[in-house]
Amino acid sequence: MSGLALPPQSVYPAPISYDQIFLSWVNPILSANTGIEIYRGLSQSSGYSWLTTVSSSLDYYSDMSVNQDTSYFYKLRGQSSTGFSN
Repeated sequence: MSGLALPPQSVYPAPISYDQIFLSWVNPILSANTGIEIYRGLSQSSGYSWLTTVSSSLDYYSDMSVNQDTSYFYKLRGQSSTGFSN
């Protein structure tokens, strides 16, 4: 295992209901990730805000703080004792 944090791969957001989006991803196998930071924005190019951090043993998160008729964009990054992935 490397000492570097690596970003999750194949991030897939799926709307579950008008007020919930289910995120799933693939965790990198050879990483030192201790957590996955999840950021959400209203534009793909900028304005992301930290939403939550989940354990690196998880590969999903349910965002239950969304509004109907609003598009959301997500970025995820790995977190380890040596820092963060890009």
